[in-house]
Amino acid sequence: MEAIRAEKAFLESALRAEVSGFSLHSTGRLMMLCGDKLSDIRSDLLTAGFRYNRNLLLRKGNLKAVSDSNRYWRDGCLCLHVGVKPRILALVHPFWWDEEDLPVITLVEKAIRGDVL
Repeated sequence: MEAIRAEKAFLESALRAEVSGFSLHSTGRLMMLCGDKLSDIRSDLLTAGFRYNRNLLLRKGNLKAVSDSNRYWRDGCLCLHVGVKPRILALVHPFWWDEEDLPVITLVEKAIRGDVL
């Protein structure tokens, strides 16, 4: 729980904006891995200070979705959209962004070890 709060605070500091939503990936696969614990994971995210899941926002519409999937901004860097689009849904994976320009496999290994932030 503290790690979730720490990453949320880090993003809010870097963006100078509140981060209030979350996105779970591959929920079908998560359900297979976590079973009935998936609802606990969602509950933990809400307890950590998030207010909603990204799917809720996408259903409501009028958002620019931007993601850094595999350390690649699919629709241009988030910085290109801030201040241009009225509402942005940014999906950011903090472990991709390290102070050093490390290979992707090294970043994944660090994330698995919990060696982030």
